[in-house]
Amino acid sequence: MAGGLLDKGSISLHEREIMIDRTTARCGSEYEWGVHVAFFAERAALTPEQIRATEEGSADDPAWSPRERLVIRLADALHETATIDDALWTELREEFSDEQLLELIVLAGFYHTVSFLTNALRLPIESYAARFPGSAGGAATTAEPGDSEAYSIPSRVSAPGDGLTPPRADD
Repeated sequence: MAGGLLDKGSISLHEREIMIDRTTARCGSEYEWGVHVAFFAERAALTPEQIRATEEGSADDPAWSPRERLVIRLADALHETATIDDALWTELREEFSDEQLLELIVLAGFYHTVSFLTNALRLPIESYAARFPGSAGGAATTAEPGDSEAYSIPSRVSAPGDGLTPPRADD
C-alpha cells in the first residue's frame, strides 16, 4: 500500500509532498521529513520557502498558493483533531474531487503511522537526509532563520534501480 501512495495518483506530486512533509513535520518525525525532502522536494518543485513552511510555517505562510493552503489546513486539522470541520470540508470540496480528498486523507493517516514508527524506534537521521530547521545536525540550515536561502535541498540520492531507494548501511 505504501508504494501505491507514492505512485501517480489523483493529486500532483507537489501536493502529495506538501501533505507528507507537513504531516511528518507536525508529528516531529525529522527522520521521515528529511528523507522526503532529500528524495522528493526537487522533483516536486518545492521551493526552499515551502520546505521551511512545511516544518515551521502556517497555512497563512506566503509560500503557499490558495490551493496549497487548503492542503496545509487539512494536514493540520487531521493532526490536531482527527477530523475535518464543516467549513473546511466545504472549501476542500470546492477545490478537490472526492478521489483527491480521499487520497490526501489516506496520505495523512499513513504518514502519521510512519511517523509514530520512526519516532518510537528512534531511527537515526540518514546521512543524506535534510534536517529540521535549527536541528543539531543543521544540514538543511545554511543561513539565518527566516532567510529564504536557509533551506537547501540535498543532492539527489543515486541508488541502483529506480533511484528512490535509500543507500543501505553496507553500501
